[in-house]
Parts: sequence; C-alpha cells; structure tokens
Amino acid sequence: MKDESLYKVSLVASMVGLVLLFLFSYISDPETKEISDMGRDDIGSNVEVSGTVVDVNRHDGHLFIDLEDRESTIDVVLFRDNIQNMELDPETIEKGDDITVTGEVDMYERELQVVPHKLKVN
Repeated sequence: MKDESLYKVSLVASMVGLVLLFLFSYISDPETKEISDMGRDDIGSNVEVSGTVVDVNRHDGHLFIDLEDRESTIDVVLFRDNIQNMELDPETIEKGDDITVTGEVDMYERELQVVPHKLKVN
C-alpha cells in the first residue's frame, strides 16, 4: 500500500514538473537569432528573428511567409487559428516589409519553420 501511494505521488509530481517546464519555456524571453544560425537544436525553442518578407502566400485561411535575412530564408507559418490572436493584422504584411517574428521553431518536411505568436513590422 505504501509503495502504491509513493508511486502516485511521484507520478503527480512528475506531471506537475512537466507542465511547469512547458509553461516556462512558452513564457520565457525568446532568444534573438539570425536565421542562418538556426538549426535542429532550436526545434521547440522560442525565438525572435527579423528579416525582409520575400514572399507571402495565403491558402485555406493560413498565411505562409518567406522571411529572409542577409544570408538565409525561413518559412513563417500562421495557422488560421493563430491569425485571430495576433496584435498586428497579418493580412497587411506584404513583400518587402521588414518584420520581427517571435515564435516557436518547428520542422515540417525536413525544413525549419517558425510558428509565430507575435509579429511586428519594423
């Protein structure tokens, strides 16, 4: 009986710890990165990147932005559900705009992308 109680307490403590780690990583200050410096080690991390919009595509309510700095390009993907939560209206973003994106690094079809929770036109 004592072992079962210890097991339950350990399981609950582990779950609470994982939730706290997830929340901390989400609300922690993003690391400012150059696009060219981003790699697989950044997947899941919160970053801030700046660059020039070189392409904008809209499809089924989603917005796809190609963001370029001096050396590299990365995809910025705003899903339909996230667009509504942006302070800046993403529909106003055009080619040539200099923007700063804050969001989580993800990988899709072996390419890095940023799924933003904040956009700012510089």
